[in-house]
Amino acid sequence: MSITEQDHARIEAELRQGRVGIVPRVAMEVRDLDEKRRRLLGRAVPYDVEIDLGWYKESMAPGVFTKSIKESAKGLPLLLFHDSRQLDSIIGVNEEWQDTKAGLDGVWLLDDDDSARRAAEKAESGSLGFMSVGFQPKSGEAGSQFVWDDDDVLHVRRVEARLLETSLTPTPAYADAVTTKVRSQPEAQSTPSLHRWQDYLTSVRTTEGI
Repeated sequence: MSITEQDHARIEAELRQGRVGIVPRVAMEVRDLDEKRRRLLGRAVPYDVEIDLGWYKESMAPGVFTKSIKESAKGLPLLLFHDSRQLDSIIGVNEEWQDTKAGLDGVWLLDDDDSARRAAEKAESGSLGFMSVGFQPKSGEAGSQFVWDDDDVLHVRRVEARLLETSLTPTPAYADAVTTKVRSQPEAQSTPSLHRWQDYLTSVRTTEGI
């Protein structure tokens, strides 16, 4: 049975709503801040990377969250598995964003509690080594672009959305979305620089041929 224009309109209307999205390519780094607190560095969202979500494909346009992070996103929570209802699943808060052409990079300050410490250990080991974001697309055509190909596969490009949270998850959208490096930072060292992180990420991609 072929998909009608009415079907297209209904599906597009549904996809203009918020969705928790798994991010494809992620690299993270965990550093010691002092004896108790740690910081996590990573890429929350890669831009112009299309992922297959089963019945449609989705990508994020460069700057999709630019307005959001300028207005309110600093201080957004770092969660486990997109669960904001359980206190143990809230493990940190964003400290810094760096919006680049390649993606949205961030620094998150981890809480001083057992849940955050266990999450950091699992991020270091790779068993919780992926990042994902929750977002709310802007309503109407200003928020999302829709293109149906000749096989009736829908391609969704998010161009403006409100960033709600970032989460650590155990499951990537792509097999190569892995934690690439975990390091400790001496107590006397200053807050990790996103520019140093981005230089490191570039070197990893060059080495791996990404």
